[in-house]
Order: sequence, then structure tokens, then C-alpha cells
Amino acid sequence: MIILALVLVNSTYLSSETEFFKLEDEEFSQAVIPLSFIEGMPIVEVKVQGKTLKIFMDTGADRATIKIRPDAAKDLNVEYLDTEKTSLDVFGEANKERDFIIPALQIGKLKLTSFVAGEELRDLPDGVDGTMGNDFLKQFYVLIDYKKAQLALYPKKDYPKNLNLKKWKQINFEHSNIGIILSAKIEAFERELRFCLDSGCVTSLSGKKFGLLYSNFLPELADKNNSFLTYDHVLIDDELDLGRTAFWVVDFKEPPIDGFLGDVFFSKYRVFIDFDAETLFVKEF
Repeated sequence: MIILALVLVNSTYLSSETEFFKLEDEEFSQAVIPLSFIEGMPIVEVKVQGKTLKIFMDTGADRATIKIRPDAAKDLNVEYLDTEKTSLDVFGEANKERDFIIPALQIGKLKLTSFVAGEELRDLPDGVDGTMGNDFLKQFYVLIDYKKAQLALYPKKDYPKNLNLKKWKQINFEHSNIGIILSAKIEAFERELRFCLDSGCVTSLSGKKFGLLYSNFLPELADKNNSFLTYDHVLIDDELDLGRTAFWVVDFKEPPIDGFLGDVFFSKYRVFIDFDAETLFVKEF
């Protein structure tokens, strides 16, 4: 199926307010949030007004904090805003979504108030109540570890010393309203490619994980739709060679990039994200 779309250190007091929520925690230095997986999608639990919502962590959802399906939100006490946003799916179809304020919610040990959330109108697997996007994640340093099944959030101060990030591969990325964009070189293509690093790109066949390539933007793939291609080397930012990597060729209309890397990447590497510096630190399991 393809969906396109926390170790303790010295405590400090943090009271922060963003345009999307207010966070107050007397001892916030790191929040460890367990991940589970539904049809390969990484899931975190969000507690709202006595309900526990299963929320899909989606690094490809850039203009989203947390979006909740209307059927999951119908019994919640929320305040709808006089705003409406339009989002496009990979086929170019538009969805008009409303934002609303949740008075309080909890993710792991983090307690958040005046939280600006939105409607999730895309089809999601049964048991998934919504998505968590980069408008939320970028308020923190983020560590994604599929092997330990953990999402870790850190305050944006010094990097966590216990991770020893100096020994990790460092990769630059472009952060646009599409998401986390990685540049890559593959010998078969004349130009450098642009991939969205999207935890929502859940792709596997017979246990083999793969990325996606868009034929719309790559003339070399004009006659390769719905086929699998494998390349011996995929060089990310001239720093990280993914090695032999398979791709499925599709003709999706959106977004205007060359492809997606999802669980084919996250299942191989621990990933630490600094959105402000537009830098990834990656370490192979």
C-alpha cells in the first residue's frame, strides 16, 4: 500500500508558544513517543478529551500540525476557525479542509494547549484517525528510529550529546511547502533528482521495500510506467549512498518532484532532523 499525502538528559524548564500551540512542561528535555505500525504506517497515540487517537506520523505532510478525520473528531469539543485550506493529493485532486482549535491534548508526556489542528479528508487505513505533519514536528529536533519503534522530540537548543551526532552522516535538504526535499544522483539520469523524504510512502512487494519515481518529470522513464527499476547506487547530497535500491515508476501529477523515499529509507537509517538548519543526520542500523 502507498500513502501519499522518546533517554533523559539534564532537565530544563520550557514554556513555549508557537503559532500552532502552547507547550508547557516543567522538565522537558526529551519526549520519547512509542511508534506502532498500521499497514507499514508509523503511528503515534494522541490523547484528546479522554479519547486516544491513532495518528500517522507523516513527514510528507508539510502544511499540517495534526489533522483528524471528521468521524474521529465529531465527539470532540473543538472551535472551528473561519479559514479553509485547499490541499492536493498525488492525482491533483483538491480537498478543502477546515482548521479548528483543540483546547488541550497530550502526545507522550508533552501537554499542549490551544492547539490548531485541521481536518484529514484523505482516505486512510482502518484504525488510523489522522496525520501528524511537519508544522508540528518542525517545532522540535526530531529523531525517528524505526528499529526501536520510537519518535523522540527535543527542545531546539543544543543537540543531544548522548546521540554523538558528529559520527553520523550529515545531509543537507531543502525544506519547502512540499516537505523534506533531498537531492540525489543516479547514473541513469542526466540531471540531479529531487526526492521527498516521506514516511507516508509505504511501499513493499513480497517484503521488498522500494521508492517511487515520477515518469511525468523524467523523460528517461516515459515508457516505463508501472514497472520496477533497480539502481546500484543512489547518492544523496554527495554524502550518502543508499546502495542498490528499487523504485516503482508512477505517473502521479503532484507534487512537482522526481519521486519519493519513504520506508525504504527509514527502515535502514536512524534519522535526526533539524528543520531550521535544513540538515539530516543519518546512521545506518
